[in-house]
Amino acid sequence: MSSPDDARFRPGGPTPDDDDVGAGYREAPLPRSSAPPPYGAIEEAPAPPPRSTPTIPSPSTPTIPPQPRTPRRPRSALLAAAVVVLLGGAALIASVTEGSDDDDAPTGGWTTTSGMPQTWSVTPADLSSAPSGSTEFVRNPDGAFTGPRMITGDTAWVIAWTTGDSVTSGLAAIDPASGAVLWDRPLARVVCADQQVDGALLCLALDGDTWVYHRIDATTGADLATAATTLENVQTVHAGGEGLVVIGSAEPAPHAQLSGLGPDGTLLWSFDVATTENADLLFTSVYDSAGAPVLERPRWRDLDGGLVMLWSTPGVAIIDPGTGATFVHECRAATPMGDHYYCQVGEDLHRYALDGSLSWSSPGLRPAVPEDASDSRLVALGEPTTNRFEVVALDQQTGQIVGDPTYRFDQQPGMWTGIILPPTVSAEPDATFVVGDSTLIALDPETSTLLWTLPHDHTYVGDIVQIGDVAVVDTGDALGLDLATGRVLWEHPTIGDLSRVGDALVSTTSTDIILLEMP
Repeated sequence: MSSPDDARFRPGGPTPDDDDVGAGYREAPLPRSSAPPPYGAIEEAPAPPPRSTPTIPSPSTPTIPPQPRTPRRPRSALLAAAVVVLLGGAALIASVTEGSDDDDAPTGGWTTTSGMPQTWSVTPADLSSAPSGSTEFVRNPDGAFTGPRMITGDTAWVIAWTTGDSVTSGLAAIDPASGAVLWDRPLARVVCADQQVDGALLCLALDGDTWVYHRIDATTGADLATAATTLENVQTVHAGGEGLVVIGSAEPAPHAQLSGLGPDGTLLWSFDVATTENADLLFTSVYDSAGAPVLERPRWRDLDGGLVMLWSTPGVAIIDPGTGATFVHECRAATPMGDHYYCQVGEDLHRYALDGSLSWSSPGLRPAVPEDASDSRLVALGEPTTNRFEVVALDQQTGQIVGDPTYRFDQQPGMWTGIILPPTVSAEPDATFVVGDSTLIALDPETSTLLWTLPHDHTYVGDIVQIGDVAVVDTGDALGLDLATGRVLWEHPTIGDLSRVGDALVSTTSTDIILLEMP
């Protein structure tokens, strides 16, 4: 099988989870489906038999399916998630095949402009407590693999900074209206939950040899509560209930301290993860195959009932922040969906209830991996041969395939990894985007009907977010598409990561935070 986990990797960024991809792969037909390959993809493939709609569109031609769309209920707001844009890497300009007679079809011929207008910008030189010349902004203040660059709220956007030794050295807050620095303060090795809780930051910082809990007013920077803890080390934290869930680094794996703190910093519970069945599934050594297993790529996700998921391939831990009750099991491409979640286990797609019980298993399928800044939404993939992935619609209550495959992607070995990686998914309010090596498709989020397809020749396509009626695509630059049709509206050079905060588009790098204006 191809890698079931992270499908897109930024140049110079972290590498994939799986170093044994392809070992023992057994080619098998897609269960409960007999869809033909895409037109012209494999010469010896049989001609497609007559089929009912929806058909599998050709990956080489931009199309909008001719059937009329069923109107959807108006959404209360066109929310958008953050978009992360390739940091420091060059990207090719997308080339779109023309030839459609449909005025709403995606078309090429757009112009790359000189840059997006800026409302304000902040640099490390604007921080009064940070040393000049060596200070940089930190990518993930929560210590997780996919934490956001900023911890945002209505009155303050908070970012961590470092003096250049890759260890966090302090925090700073920015007025989102003016770009003025509201406050900044040194805090050694500080890590904070990636969301504000009642206008406060929940953080841990090292004071000598002691990890101290800080509950900080996000607008003023003042401590609302502090408490010394007995934590021995801290790798990453997440808001759970009114307090923090904390996990330390491996010492050695599968030993690591997992703890819960109350809103005042009181230790609620703490135990060695190694005492939990299957704890070894949270630790791998892909980055250093000769090294000891570590908690390499931890990612936090929230579930209903206040539960928290810690996803660290090849496993997940489901944690109750109030009691510390925790279980661990195998789960690749973890896709949390509120009151349930999906995993790839072996070569099958599993749906689990929040108590870890298996609801159903669908052989030969897998969930597409959600992009880092995207909310989760299940897109089921079949892989009838090693490099070919079919998007299939599922009855999510039973796991049964409904109708014919929606689309088929042919994937190629990755530029940096040399392994075949599956398409990824970005879930937005009015569309589900699935990205392959050479094609982007949009699906109706309620019916999984194909809305449109758009060929591309970018070496990297990451997160896609919805801002109003525009889909902003991470290609290394910012690419704006008409959400309803896929038509390319504009493309702007950008530097750093793009995120949507409220209705604002923000660019962040290690040396700049810039409030941008949407075209």
